[in-house]
Amino acid sequence: MYLRAGFTEGGGAVPAMARRARIGRKILIRRWLWERKFLSFAGEAPKLEAVSRSMTLRRSVIAFYSLLFVALTLFAALFFLRTYGEYSALKADELENRQRQAELEARYVEQTSTLVRLREDPMYVERVVRERLGYAHPDEVVFRFER
Repeated sequence: MYLRAGFTEGGGAVPAMARRARIGRKILIRRWLWERKFLSFAGEAPKLEAVSRSMTLRRSVIAFYSLLFVALTLFAALFFLRTYGEYSALKADELENRQRQAELEARYVEQTSTLVRLREDPMYVERVVRERLGYAHPDEVVFRFER
């Protein structure tokens, strides 16, 4: 305990008699503690009930709030990890959906161009009918080869 200008770190004033007498620092501290019944001499039991109760209560409150802080921190970390996992899964789904959308758009453009050719180009229609349906003119002979 550091003593300076007649005060202790606990806030109480050191008795004037002890300050005036050039007593060593340890003796001064012991006398001050004895006067406030924190220290006993000659076999007397120290009276620390009030201090120990308040200290255990204080320690209990500090321990409770510390445990509460740790529990809340762990809960927040677990919540963040679960949320981050969901976020990662959604990003992967989004990427997959964007790729599928690009494929479907390309297929749509191809089918649209095929439809336009079927509507406007009679030669293309004839070729498609011959290839897919196997039609031929009455005077033609069709040879089919396996691919």
